[in-house]
Amino acid sequence: MSSPEDITANFPLTSIPGIGDHIASQFYHLGIHRAGDLLRHLPLRYEHELAEHTLSDARQAVEDGEQGHLTVRGFVAALRRQRGRSARIEATIEDDSATARLVWFNAGWIANKLLPGLEIMVTGKASLYQGHLQFSNPRFTLMTDEETETPERTAAMRPIYPGSEELASPRIERAVKHVLQPICERMEDSLPESYRKERNLIPLGQAYQWIHAPEDEEQALRARHRLAFDELLLMQLGVMMRRHQLRKRLQAPALRWDDELDARIRDRFPFPLTSAQSTVIREIAGDLSKSAPMNRLLQGDVGAGKTAVALYGML
Repeated sequence: MSSPEDITANFPLTSIPGIGDHIASQFYHLGIHRAGDLLRHLPLRYEHELAEHTLSDARQAVEDGEQGHLTVRGFVAALRRQRGRSARIEATIEDDSATARLVWFNAGWIANKLLPGLEIMVTGKASLYQGHLQFSNPRFTLMTDEETETPERTAAMRPIYPGSEELASPRIERAVKHVLQPICERMEDSLPESYRKERNLIPLGQAYQWIHAPEDEEQALRARHRLAFDELLLMQLGVMMRRHQLRKRLQAPALRWDDELDARIRDRFPFPLTSAQSTVIREIAGDLSKSAPMNRLLQGDVGAGKTAVALYGML
């Protein structure tokens, strides 16, 4: 087992508990090769999960109109497979308080995973159907899995990660949890504190902590805001560096522009140019008078006269 001090952004996936060579190859298919890649693999969305309920309490929560995802735990009492066009798997689970029905559609593989007598943890939206507590297409975890943590779950915003057929979101979540705090605690922020405060930006390490494990929607929004800011800032810096490189490397002939040339060009138009057009023309002519290539975007509504301005620049 590795200590938290050993975990860095370059930490290999195969050093994370529960990830062997086979599972690591599934992460590689998603472009995730090291712990740092895990942190950059952001959740698509979140599911609001309530604290773990007994089946009896879960039924009462549904009757009271609860809308969050419920988490329950029980033993598989029966398993039924219905074949045909609308193939589905039905399971009945029970605990000391009540029973519940689980239903999956077009998921035949589940029949090979569930067996009567197994203990499972189930999370999903519940409803009352024909007088029974029912979960439709819920997520479930076998409590016999060695890598599965089995303590009672508390209320949480559960991150849902983009995955693959082989690699589901819960497995990605477990891997992220193992490396999240050690990396975030030692993460260096590229933005100075004064710069962040002026723009109400949280530190970068805190942003990654909150994006993967938010306590509420406010934390998730602030984290996403900071990471989006960094992405846009880096993109703008890249554009500016490219522009600076082009201006230093490329040369253009400095074109003459004066009152005489301005009058000669305007005489070619069968209509007077507007004051807005004249303002833009002065900016363009100023650029063309320099030895660096011009790089501009002319923007205006339909009929505003962009073509006339472009023609003036050509002349």
